[in-house]
Amino acid sequence: MTVPRLTPEQLAAGLKQVGEGGEIDWKGATILAVQVAETIRSATSPRRTVTFRNARIDGDLQLDGIGDAGEPLRLQFLSSVINGDFRARSARWRHLVLAECQLRSIDLPGSQFEGDLIVELTRCTGWLELRSSMIGRGLALNGSYFARGDRDAAVNFSDTMIGGNLSARDLRALGSVKGRGVRVGSDISFDGAQIDGRGDGEPLALDLSRASAVGRVRLCQGDSGRFIARGRIQLNNAVVGQLDCKAALFDGAGQPALVGDQLEVRGHADLSGLSERGGSSFEAIGEVRLSAATISQQLQIHDARFSGEDNAISMVGTRLGADVLIGHPATNTQLFGTLYADDLRVAGRLIVHGLEAQASDTAISLRQCRIDGEVVLYEVTANAPIRFDNSHANGIAIESARITRARPATNRQGFPEHYAHPEHCLLDLSFVRLLSDLRLEAVHLQGGDLRIIGARIEGGLQMSRASICDVSGLALIAQGAEFGTGVQIAGSPDEASLMKGEIQFLGATVRGDITLAHVTVGTPEVPAALTLHAAQVASGLTLVHCTVHGAIRASAAKLGGNFFVHSSLLLNPENTVCDLRGIVIGGKLQFASAVRAELIAVRIDGQVVADNGEAATLGWESVALADKSLLAFTNMRIARQIEAGVLIAEGAGGLNLSGTSVPLLADRIDDEEDSWGAGKLSLGLDNFAYDRLERPSGRSGDAPHEIRRWRSKWLARRHDPGSARPARHLATVLRNQGLFEAARRVLVDAFAAEGQMRPTWMGRMLSEQFGLWFGHGLSGARAFVTLMLVWVLGVQNVMSMYECDLMVADESGKPAVSCGNRIDPTIYAADAMLPVLDLGEEKKCRVGQGPRAKPEPGWKIGGWEVSGEVALARFWWALYCVLGWTVVSFAIATWSGLFRRGGRE
Repeated sequence: MTVPRLTPEQLAAGLKQVGEGGEIDWKGATILAVQVAETIRSATSPRRTVTFRNARIDGDLQLDGIGDAGEPLRLQFLSSVINGDFRARSARWRHLVLAECQLRSIDLPGSQFEGDLIVELTRCTGWLELRSSMIGRGLALNGSYFARGDRDAAVNFSDTMIGGNLSARDLRALGSVKGRGVRVGSDISFDGAQIDGRGDGEPLALDLSRASAVGRVRLCQGDSGRFIARGRIQLNNAVVGQLDCKAALFDGAGQPALVGDQLEVRGHADLSGLSERGGSSFEAIGEVRLSAATISQQLQIHDARFSGEDNAISMVGTRLGADVLIGHPATNTQLFGTLYADDLRVAGRLIVHGLEAQASDTAISLRQCRIDGEVVLYEVTANAPIRFDNSHANGIAIESARITRARPATNRQGFPEHYAHPEHCLLDLSFVRLLSDLRLEAVHLQGGDLRIIGARIEGGLQMSRASICDVSGLALIAQGAEFGTGVQIAGSPDEASLMKGEIQFLGATVRGDITLAHVTVGTPEVPAALTLHAAQVASGLTLVHCTVHGAIRASAAKLGGNFFVHSSLLLNPENTVCDLRGIVIGGKLQFASAVRAELIAVRIDGQVVADNGEAATLGWESVALADKSLLAFTNMRIARQIEAGVLIAEGAGGLNLSGTSVPLLADRIDDEEDSWGAGKLSLGLDNFAYDRLERPSGRSGDAPHEIRRWRSKWLARRHDPGSARPARHLATVLRNQGLFEAARRVLVDAFAAEGQMRPTWMGRMLSEQFGLWFGHGLSGARAFVTLMLVWVLGVQNVMSMYECDLMVADESGKPAVSCGNRIDPTIYAADAMLPVLDLGEEKKCRVGQGPRAKPEPGWKIGGWEVSGEVALARFWWALYCVLGWTVVSFAIATWSGLFRRGGRE
């Protein structure tokens, strides 16, 4: 197009027409800036609009203070070129428009606009300066371009008051845009804008610190593309109605991408993408910091990617009036750095769904937070710990989460074996306060543990299909925690919950029950433990279909209900597999298969120790005890009964009930399968006290010989058969149940066995003889038979001496004569046997040589004959008397029950 050349007269006429409010298309004609300024200043009709269209203005346009003394002016530059600066400092305008113009810079500090300031589709090779100005309606910078030049900002409207919108859609700025302290009566929009604040010093793209906007602040994708900021965005101490950052790119260029410390958002805040609608994702390269901010409504973050050198998102001390939503199942949300939100206050819920977090130290930090609603994490993947310690919430639910980390190489020298280092934790819920439940479903931790130390949970702990692997000793730590209902850790028949470390409820308080179903604890290579030392459980503890490679440690624990180990495997060969020392169980302690029709599903390979424990009932049913295993229920106090079901011994082992007391023993004795290992186990029954036997014989019948047969077999399985205390106690119980003959027979057998264990042959012989002749002082019939046999022996002896004339009568002053018929042999023998009662027969005759006797000569020492027929008769008669006295004494003692009262029962 040919640029017209204007004569001075034409130029003057045209400027006059413009000054009077007319509009001329200058068609690119050149006008001196001085002439334009003079025309503008001398406009005859201030209320009309002065318009320059397609004009080329040569030089700097100086309009400082215009309108200050008179009426403000309406001025428009349309499709014009100013070869210089547009300067109007401290000016007053009705409105000012620069549309599709080109110029070097716009300098309008301290200006006042009754209407709008519009700089649209305008290219400035320099800057726009608008500090401390007042705009009655709106500021429009849509589609314009500005550069920093020799200034520190490309656009500066700091401390400016704008009555309407601040619209900078599709703005291009090579340098920072500063609006510190700006006051906007409606919205601030930078949709589609691109601001490159990189340059000398710290990169700063957009500074809205201390800004105020009644409406929304939009940093979103526009029609021409996404909002891009190269440099830091500052919203410190700003107050805005809403904050929308849809599909934006915040590149901090080595600095934080967004800094909004003490930002106040009176509506919602949205840092999300638009990939679902064909747009871009939100991306922040550098930390997004909203510390101590206040967001009155919802915060939404999804379809986004955050990356920071240390923290990706920082919201320390931030207050939110509604929900916090991070992530969405239909989009991808990524954090490369820490979500650092300690001391967060949320009036609603915190929901994280589909988040992928990667960080060097901590992936998500929500320490000391207070969340009125529930904390929910769905489908979260992290390679660093997630921490909620010391936080308050209505509840916490974590589902389908995977937290992994390489096992730290720590120097544990000098520490206990299972010392829990802080860096070993992957999910930290220590000291949390929850008004409802803690639910962990399909949560997988690899390289660290789960901690619920000191937590106060008014609901319960529910874990299902979880796994904690590659830990440094401990998998789950709930030391000192309190649970208002119960604890359930469960897997499924196809997928057991796997805990490759210790589960520790040390000193915990559970007001419900603890249930583990389909859970595997430890591995054969690295045993672990389920620890409930000093724990208090209001209901009970149940293990169903569990496998414990290690031990259950519940010493000094208190359970108000039952302790069930059903259809589970306890495996810790030649070591303690269940430590229940000092435990108090209000219900039943039972090891059993869960279903009667099921095959043997409980197997114990190791030592079960329950010394000094208490329980209402002790029982086992369909339990397999491995070789070299031990069940030590010693010194226990059982309030009701022992229900001894089937116990199958796979090899040599032991069952020790020494010192235990129970009112009722219900057992079964057999040679193939019974309650005591069918003879394969060594039993400890010393001081085992029971008041009654449900089946005295251990079988269906109660005949004395049946009781003697099977209970003797039972007692013979003791590891200390030399003690008669178990048999004495058994006899006492049988007698108290009215089974007197069975009690006597049991004791006889027991004392016979005890005698065989005496250390000397003499003791063994005497015990054997005492049992043979007197039934160990317990058989009156045997004592009577023995007495009769000795008496008959005495009668035969008397008759033999009488026939040999070796019994003589003493008559005063006369030589000895044969006894003759002076005595009755039966009464004489009886008189010699009785040690106290005198029948008078022995006074009538004595052993001596009668007149008819022809004894063989014997040896004599002095006047004393030491051998010979008379001497031998006297010796045997004296031996008979001693034997008789002894037999009579033992018989009287047996009949009187002296041996029973002497403590032999």
